[in-house]
Amino acid sequence: MAVLENVSMNNTNDNLDAELRILVKNAQQYPPKSRERRKALDRLIKIIIESGELNTFKRWRSHPYYQDMYQEALSKTCIEISKKIDNYYPEKRVMAWVNQVLKWRFIDVLRERKQEEEKRRQFLDNYLCPVHEKQDKEMESLRKFIDKDPEKILQNTHIRNNHQGNLQIILQMRLNEEGWKSIAKKLDTKLSTVSGFYQDQMERQNILDYFRKYL
Repeated sequence: MAVLENVSMNNTNDNLDAELRILVKNAQQYPPKSRERRKALDRLIKIIIESGELNTFKRWRSHPYYQDMYQEALSKTCIEISKKIDNYYPEKRVMAWVNQVLKWRFIDVLRERKQEEEKRRQFLDNYLCPVHEKQDKEMESLRKFIDKDPEKILQNTHIRNNHQGNLQIILQMRLNEEGWKSIAKKLDTKLSTVSGFYQDQMERQNILDYFRKYL
């Protein structure tokens, strides 16, 4: 039975590879940026995504941002395949080529995420540590900036369906050293929701740049 299953799986993989090779060759025959090549590439990408043969990097599934990172890497992979379709040569199975590109792009995304997390850690260390660890002048500047919110970015960045739970209010409470349990209760939301929202927003480049611009 196992032998029959392996044979069936191999046949399925062979059939998929044959189909993908035809689509690749079809795309390659048209001029770059032509409508015909675009249509052929769209068909190729669709089959690749629906193939069930994409590497999913199981060891990283427990990472809190796995889904976002994977989708970003997959998107970059599709773009790269489309731009470099002429670089594919038939000595390698199409999905082997695709998964190699996907691996490279996933590593890139992981590296970028680590860099963002390091920037965020440094940012928090520099600006959002407890009051007694900051000089009074620096803390006063930070408080004034958050209270004023000159471009209203903090006020307009809020938990979904909870305008009261905006980033400005959360930052003000954090500067007053309020715990997440207290903040969640005051905003009438789950602790995991408000803390997750805060962590996510404080990793975003536009928020970091906003603080750096005025502080």
